Amino acid sequence: MKKTIKIWAAVLILSLFISATAQAAPLLGSRALKYGMSGDDVKELQALLKRLGYFSASTTGYFGDITKQSVLNFQAAYGLTRDGSAGTETIYKLKYENGIAADYYAYFRTLKKGMSGGDVQSLQEVLKRLGYFPQSTNTTQYFGSQTHAAVVAFQTSAGLVVDGSVGPATSNALNNALAKLKSPGSQDITSRSKPSVTYTSYTVKSGDTIWSISNSFSIPQSELMNVNGFTASTVLYIGQTIKIPVHNVPVKQTPGPQYGEYLDWWTEAQYVLQFNVPFTVTDFYTGTSFKAVRTFGANHADCEPLTAADTAAIRNLWNTYHTSYWTSRPVIITINGRRLAASMSAMFHAGLDAYPNGAYVNNRSGDYGSGQNFDAIKGNNADGHFDIHFANSTTHNTGAVNSTHQANVKIAAGIK
Repeated sequence: MKKTIKIWAAVLILSLFISATAQAAPLLGSRALKYGMSGDDVKELQALLKRLGYFSASTTGYFGDITKQSVLNFQAAYGLTRDGSAGTETIYKLKYENGIAADYYAYFRTLKKGMSGGDVQSLQEVLKRLGYFPQSTNTTQYFGSQTHAAVVAFQTSAGLVVDGSVGPATSNALNNALAKLKSPGSQDITSRSKPSVTYTSYTVKSGDTIWSISNSFSIPQSELMNVNGFTASTVLYIGQTIKIPVHNVPVKQTPGPQYGEYLDWWTEAQYVLQFNVPFTVTDFYTGTSFKAVRTFGANHADCEPLTAADTAAIRNLWNTYHTSYWTSRPVIITINGRRLAASMSAMFHAGLDAYPNGAYVNNRSGDYGSGQNFDAIKGNNADGHFDIHFANSTTHNTGAVNSTHQANVKIAAGIK
């Protein structure tokens, strides 16, 4: 009898140990990962490296030679210290600057109202994906009242202690909620509804124009005019209160992680790809990436490279595969944690880098002759801007869709 009791006691202790070990499984980012380590966080690291093309083996959860070499290759590609271990900097770059931040929340520290940092922005992106942070609001690196309210709302719905801070318990709950979105047969809660519009107010300030206000809120000038009943002769006055449309564009599911959301330009994409917000362009076929900014465009996105290095990357890609910069390629746009399917051509046109933006100039790039200088970003070695198209976007000169661009968008979206 005593022997039986001892056996059952040993089984109970072992079960409790296994349970405690399972519950204590570390979150990715809670510790530095090095050669010889094991765990679910190592497996998650391998999965992320695999998703980005740096890891081709099975995700085992063991940090061995293949994982170390994959980390070294990733660190080299992104200019990080090449030590083969995955610390905070490497994990952050791997997850949060590659458009996959909203898939998983990596816990680094307990976040509270008033704090700042990249992990705050990552939290906002996750909350946005789960539907607690406004889709139309840009994520920042500051934990303010809006983020606090989103955390409180999530904690309330998840049955957690409601304190507005994000520690291990809330972090685990966030990832459990994200896992449900990604589970087979489930439907992303943010893809259940259609795009919607709400309204906020804005008080006119000195120097404001209808165009500048619409540009700052990334909405078409015509939309702002229609909402407020403005005409071509409307004059704004300081202190005037006007309505601003706020577009909520739900996240759409894709056939696989390599594809981007298939968003209609007119009702969705133009509101997600906001003006003056840097984003990453990744060539669908080669994985070549560079930074850009949307500076103009109503029928489609007119964009400019962020730096001279980005311009060089664009030219090198097109020089390698094409004889004309007007030839378009399928691309993935990564902005605010979202991946969008798009098509891009690389011809810089309608501007001159050496002259002020908006000035009247002669001999604009791309044989555009004389006219307004459409070149807002200076010092990037690019004269003018290039085109990015989305589903149903049209050309400026004809107002018609371009069939090649549209075919590329579908390739990037995984639509056959």
